[in-house]
Amino acid sequence: GLIGVVIASLVNLFLGSTALQFAISVIGIAVFIGLTAWDTQTIKEQYAENFDAESRQKLAVFGAFSLYL
Repeated sequence: GLIGVVIASLVNLFLGSTALQFAISVIGIAVFIGLTAWDTQTIKEQYAENFDAESRQKLAVFGAFSLYL
């Protein structure tokens, strides 16, 4: 998904199509929504598996960093 968006953006540099630019934007938003949902679900599953308060605190910080990246 993400690699396809990058390749399409590079192709659009030469074509200069506004319709392709719009399509790339919409697809890019969809890809990043999917990646964010995936990461959030993974963080929630990891959080549910840890019962120790210290582990949960560390996981919360790690989860925040992973979402920002």
